[in-house]
Amino acid sequence: MMAALFFFFLFLDAASLRLSDPSRPLQLSLLFASLAVLSNVSLFNVYLSLVIFALGLFVVLNIKDWSRLPVAQTAQIPFQSKKILWTVLTLPAVLFNLLVMSQHPALRPDLYEPVTVKITGPEEKLKRNLQVFRVEPDGQERLLTYENDAWTTRETAQYTALKIIRAPAPSW
Repeated sequence: MMAALFFFFLFLDAASLRLSDPSRPLQLSLLFASLAVLSNVSLFNVYLSLVIFALGLFVVLNIKDWSRLPVAQTAQIPFQSKKILWTVLTLPAVLFNLLVMSQHPALRPDLYEPVTVKITGPEEKLKRNLQVFRVEPDGQERLLTYENDAWTTRETAQYTALKIIRAPAPSW
């Protein structure tokens, strides 16, 4: 995505200076943005904004008669109004970040429940030879305890997978 933004800003510079062919940086920008979207779909909004900005700039640069363009007269905004406007624009971003961070597992343990695994089918003797692990996002494995015909853990945590291993039978 960084390469896409680099070439997009290069395209903006080339288009604002009215160079002969600013389309090459735009093509590279859209190529790298589409590759970023392929690797992570959540970047689609960045790709879409690049396309919309490029389309808007294309329309603005290709207007021949500026007198027919219905543009309102711009007025200078007083400093106090700019300060209020800046506060109003940044407040939603700060609130959104606080909402997202409040759902972090370390901050909100009540979002997660303890893990309970129950396997049906094998006999009790075979079940006791099984080991069940909870795999956490950082790759650590935590052993679940076997009690009352199920493997459980009391602690609430985020996990990515469960791993079941058949332990070797004791040889005594």
